[in-house]
Amino acid sequence: MDPITFRRGGMESRHMFRIRTFHMGTMLAVFLLLAASSACSNVLGTKTERFIIAVNDISVPDTIAPGETLNARFAGNIGPDGCSRLDRVERNRSAGLLELRFHGIRKLDVNTDCTLMQVKLEHVEHLLPPIEDPFMIRVIQPDGSALERVVRVR
Repeated sequence: MDPITFRRGGMESRHMFRIRTFHMGTMLAVFLLLAASSACSNVLGTKTERFIIAVNDISVPDTIAPGETLNARFAGNIGPDGCSRLDRVERNRSAGLLELRFHGIRKLDVNTDCTLMQVKLEHVEHLLPPIEDPFMIRVIQPDGSALERVVRVR
């Protein structure tokens, strides 16, 4: 078989197909790794600390009318600087109880720039009926204790 026919023939074509497939697979794997690292910063080593946020005030009215929406405001301190933030609010609700736990997250990397202002918790819950009398609002604190307020429905 002459060299020109061999290069155009099956052996080199199959070899080139394998090389192209390998390179495309490698490029796809690199792309997926980069996409995953941008979606989750911990893949690249961003260190974080998770914690429960202390709530120091629950603002609610003493009494609401039956069928009325209850607006509850929660205040506290999330962290000493901009590296801390509210991550999520864990809720358990029934007709007679709202129990909340505020979860925070803090960036710990030394290369992270953070604002120097203290981060405050200012959160509002709008509770639709049914609301039973008495209605208890309970916030679980970092030490496991609870801050509670009671709202009467009349």
